[in-house]
Amino acid sequence: MLLWILMVSGLILCTVGLIWTWKVLQSKRTKNAADGNVNAAIARHTVVLNPVLWLLVFFTIAVIIIIYAAYFMYL
Repeated sequence: MLLWILMVSGLILCTVGLIWTWKVLQSKRTKNAADGNVNAAIARHTVVLNPVLWLLVFFTIAVIIIIYAAYFMYL
């Protein structure tokens, strides 16, 4: 039972972090006009080229894999 609680709480935490970061990055897209020498590709794709977002995506995938492995290990 504890494993299920930990699995669900880990997935909720990763999902909330991913959604929150995505919304913050979307709001900063319009406010980021003060930057001077920004690469054109980064200026067009601020969300996709952000390393923080990719870190959260890969962390979420890693947590899902660990949860999947732990579930079958203790089953």
